Amino acid sequence: MKFNLSRYEEELRHLVNIDSGSRCIDGVNTVADWFAKRYAALGWPIETIAAQPDKYGKSIYTWFGNPDDLDLLILCHTDTVFPDNTAKERPFAIDEEGRFTGPGVADMKAGCLMTLHTMEQLVDSVKLSGNIGIFLNGEHELSCPTTRAVIEEKSRNAKVVVSTEPGRANGDYVRQPRKSRVKPRA
Repeated sequence: MKFNLSRYEEELRHLVNIDSGSRCIDGVNTVADWFAKRYAALGWPIETIAAQPDKYGKSIYTWFGNPDDLDLLILCHTDTVFPDNTAKERPFAIDEEGRFTGPGVADMKAGCLMTLHTMEQLVDSVKLSGNIGIFLNGEHELSCPTTRAVIEEKSRNAKVVVSTEPGRANGDYVRQPRKSRVKPRA
């Protein structure tokens, strides 16, 4: 499968035009379900995390290989900071410079979609190897009130943890070195 920008744009348009502010539980769940369906189509198991479904949107965990010994954990989130009706007021658009705009387009729906397309291409080309986990958080913008412990546990079981959160406007990225699991010698 070759990367199809038109398909990516169409899917991003669909996702951005769903109000999924952290308090818009139905929207967060709709976005999570859309991704769960796509990963399930790859044959990946789906674990739904919804500790307080009346307060927070659900989160999705999916994986390839052994979920208890991850080579790579990718963290994404499906909620945004935008209130209900923002997608109607300011829907997905492409500006005169070719940039995609709309609520959550960069933070973080494009990152979630990029991750999915990457995994689809790797599966299709039979180049996917190792143990990979993907966590799509439905309450990230609320500081992970019910998912923090889950993320920390899954992170401890991973050799590398990355986020598809976008970089800074100037191109910088955020990096936090992982604390070593090895105790220093005395």
